[in-house]
Amino acid sequence: MRVALALAPLALTACTLVAPAPPTRFAVLATAEELAGGAEPPASESPSALRVGLGPLALPDYLRRLALVERDGTALAPSETDLWGEPLEQGLARVLAADLRHALGDARVVLYPWYESERPDVQVEIAFSRFERVAPDRVLLAASYRLRRLDGGDGAPFERETRIERAAEAGGPACARALSEALVELCAEITRAWPGGR
Repeated sequence: MRVALALAPLALTACTLVAPAPPTRFAVLATAEELAGGAEPPASESPSALRVGLGPLALPDYLRRLALVERDGTALAPSETDLWGEPLEQGLARVLAADLRHALGDARVVLYPWYESERPDVQVEIAFSRFERVAPDRVLLAASYRLRRLDGGDGAPFERETRIERAAEAGGPACARALSEALVELCAEITRAWPGGR
């Protein structure tokens, strides 16, 4: 009993030396409209009647996690405090659909896989190879995309690789915002490469 009483102050002291864990923060990707604060961002000059099929979307396995990832060469550092508020694949599909719809003048966007009755005019496939923080103040989006007509129109599939870097402040929400801005830029690039024009 005396030993237990003697050790009690030491145990209390040890507890006070343990720092509290930093709070967990959740982040989501934002559409172009959300990035603009809800104001309508500039759209294409004329509305589009195109039906656009988005997908499939491919993502490296190391990004298929809740934690935001920082990569330095071959080293990966998943964050212990900054987490995605939804599966990254789901967030990418949601934001890309909204950004493409707006960039193409309110085209109808359907997600892969689609029903035959919703068969789109053009299919957009995107394979991401990078989508993460690469430095304390930078994020990187690297992807290849393929545009393919499904409406019987002429022209071979169009394929291109792209690499987009954006400045990013510290923290998960700032990282998510910078990656969202990179997605806006990706959609603008895809729109410029649209087969047969708009």
